[in-house]
Amino acid sequence: GGFIGYNGTINLNLTRCIVGNLMSVAASDEAAGSFFGYISTASPKRTLTNCYATTQSLAGSKIYGKAGDGVALTEGSTCTFKSEIDFAGAKGYELLKDTYSISNKKGAAAIWITTGGVPEHMKYSNNIVDMAWYYDNPDAQVFEISSAEELYSLGYISQSTNFAGKTIKLTKNIELNKGKVADWEDGKLEGVRKWKAIGANSPANLQFAGTFDGQGFTISGLYGAYSSICQGMFATINKTAHITNFRLVNSFVTSTTGYLGSIVGRSDGGRFSKIYSNATVKATGSYTGGETYSYIGGIAGTAIGTTDGVDDILFSECWFAGTVDSASMRNGGIVGAVNASGTSTETMYIQDCLFTGMVISTNIKHNAKYGTAGIIGCQTGNDSPLTFKNCIALDHVDVSGAVGTDGKIWQFAGALLGATTSYSTTKVSVENSYVIGSKVDPVGIESHSKFIGDGGKINGSANVVDSLEDASGITSVSSAWKIVKGKPVLKTFENLAQ
Repeated sequence: GGFIGYNGTINLNLTRCIVGNLMSVAASDEAAGSFFGYISTASPKRTLTNCYATTQSLAGSKIYGKAGDGVALTEGSTCTFKSEIDFAGAKGYELLKDTYSISNKKGAAAIWITTGGVPEHMKYSNNIVDMAWYYDNPDAQVFEISSAEELYSLGYISQSTNFAGKTIKLTKNIELNKGKVADWEDGKLEGVRKWKAIGANSPANLQFAGTFDGQGFTISGLYGAYSSICQGMFATINKTAHITNFRLVNSFVTSTTGYLGSIVGRSDGGRFSKIYSNATVKATGSYTGGETYSYIGGIAGTAIGTTDGVDDILFSECWFAGTVDSASMRNGGIVGAVNASGTSTETMYIQDCLFTGMVISTNIKHNAKYGTAGIIGCQTGNDSPLTFKNCIALDHVDVSGAVGTDGKIWQFAGALLGATTSYSTTKVSVENSYVIGSKVDPVGIESHSKFIGDGGKINGSANVVDSLEDASGITSVSSAWKIVKGKPVLKTFENLAQ
């Protein structure tokens, strides 16, 4: 039998158990069954609940192979036989909350998860998780996370709750994986635990809707490799979400599709504040004959403003010091693209943000909609005002690999903003912001002849200076900055500049 060869006089209840191909018995041996080989007596109760087995075995579709007189399974037993087990349809993999009740609530629950489409028992999976912090009191308003096992579990728990109105706080620095980004980028992944993004891209009611407060702590060693859209530390968040106050270091996320960021793939109106990331974000999906992959950002793949009558400060006091390396479109050090949910007169602010990393784009798709920049790759939705306020960006934007068939670079590149949806955009503003170096224009599309010819205009202009020291004037306007060793730095991350 898949579980039991011989059963005599003991009561048995198999719950949420799965049997694959049973090949260790001779085809002619009638005492072979998916769960029991031989049941000898009728008196004990034998019950199966939410069990699954494949018919592709020598045992066929038999729960038990041979039985003594009068033997029968308890009425109501449920077992589904399929030619191939549909893991997504196997209830045992989805009952995270229900199955937690079988644990002692002092450690990791003994439940099922699915990793890469393959079912794994959580205690023996490479993704070891601990859900006690949540399921001990799921009605709490504030939850605390202090270990890698607890943080890993958030991705699984968020597939059934969006944490609306709840706050999750880190209480310690957390290392998810040891090792180096360079090794992971080279495919050296032995022992590396893959990250499961928090929240769900679909359905919309499972977008993360709560507050994630890192309380100034650091998360390191996050590794994620994906082939589906909307990925990062968070998959998607909605307009009530606030992601704040932590550092993400020594981390790597990569995808063959779009909507990728080290912190979030897609934000539908959420807010980001006091976040530092030096992660490597690598997008390998590219434009190929009509197929487009887009929205790649150091912090967020895309961020969408709201239409609630209130201006949106989408990003404040965020610092990206990592690398965005993309073959996709709309690439930015802070965010790949910003947009508004419909025509809106509300202003979307990128405020007190710093870019000191590198953004590299090799995409050769070229028109007004596609750009690469240190802060925002592209503004998609020209009816919505966008303002850069008190921002500093190095000119570390490289589009030298985006050479089209005519031998020219097919990419709008800027230190603050790469491109806009329309050549006639007039609602982009720059206030008290600095560009360090002159390798790229502050706004990539601004000097394009068609942009000028169609009446395009950027309101205000950036201060283009040679070094960070020359941007010290920002501290006289914004209290978020201070001077450390002659250079302006965000107060939140003052110790990183020591």
